[in-house]
Amino acid sequence: LGEGIDELSLSINIYPNPVKDDLVIEGVNDMLESDVCIYSLMGVLVAQYSQWNGEKIDVSDLNAGVYLVKINSTTLKFVKQ
Repeated sequence: LGEGIDELSLSINIYPNPVKDDLVIEGVNDMLESDVCIYSLMGVLVAQYSQWNGEKIDVSDLNAGVYLVKINSTTLKFVKQ
């Protein structure tokens, strides 16, 4: 594995990508009840979900663009349409 990639991030999948309304995160059974944060590419926190339990995340109110979703130490990129 390359630097900066941990095995956990390889097992996490977010879809659909690009997303319009609801973002689904799967493969995170050991991260349930974690905080999920969504950041703009500028590093601004745009949404935060405490004690997340695997439910879909409504991103319909975000502007179109590229965002980062962070769960614990894992960060993934998604595109909002």
